[in-house]
Amino acid sequence: MPHIRFGRISAVVAAVCLAGGVANGDAIALMVASAVEPDMTVDVTKGQVRVDLVENGLNEVLGLESKLRLPRVRRARYQPLDCTYDANLARRACRSSRGDDSISSVMSFSLRDTAGRVQATFDDAATDTVLIREAYTLRGTDKSGHPVSATGRGTQLFSNVSDGKRARMLNGADTSFRTRRIGNRFETKEDMVIVYSGVTVSNGARARYPSAGVVFVTRHLIYGDRTKPKQLFRNLIVHFDGTRNPEAYISGKHYRLDLLTQIATPLTDD
Repeated sequence: MPHIRFGRISAVVAAVCLAGGVANGDAIALMVASAVEPDMTVDVTKGQVRVDLVENGLNEVLGLESKLRLPRVRRARYQPLDCTYDANLARRACRSSRGDDSISSVMSFSLRDTAGRVQATFDDAATDTVLIREAYTLRGTDKSGHPVSATGRGTQLFSNVSDGKRARMLNGADTSFRTRRIGNRFETKEDMVIVYSGVTVSNGARARYPSAGVVFVTRHLIYGDRTKPKQLFRNLIVHFDGTRNPEAYISGKHYRLDLLTQIATPLTDD
């Protein structure tokens, strides 16, 4: 069965690479892992396709360790970055730059309690909304020595994250653009947008799957010979309903997506 690989690259990935101290080669390899022509052919017998949950931003809202359940500021992942609280702007701004890796990132997060009051630090009981803005740039080479560049930005608003709320919600978007060049002739360019709309999980029942909300992924890929490039457009829409098998639309076709096996089965004969 073939894979549909949307190759998600976001400011979230860049920040985690920096905070975790990922080596130059590994970080760049992660950024460009899928920057090649994808295999978009479906299984001709059952019409099923495989959807990579990580690359499509779906894995981030699944399970007990998702960013919906544990906002990243809570785990102090950005301590390695240079973060300063600005009382005038009511937000904490973080910057990081690595000249040897040619990676730089900018991030800010704003916190408010259940009464809407600004907070300087995260509090498990009182913090109710977390707004995170991120951006990154990367320039370097992959493991094969091919030039690579990537830029991206993201905005995520987490609501109802305090312990007393029944359900928390994520709204936001991640955008990215990357290029990979092989010699003077071949090149891959990719634009990608992931939108999170009302993605909701229960705080009490600790259900594994979001009970509501939509994730929309759109991708434009230009690849091949620079003098005669090919283009590819794909989109993915997943409607969460609290079950393991939400409905999904892949480039206009209707599927039932299994979030465990990552296999989408067609619901209609298109």
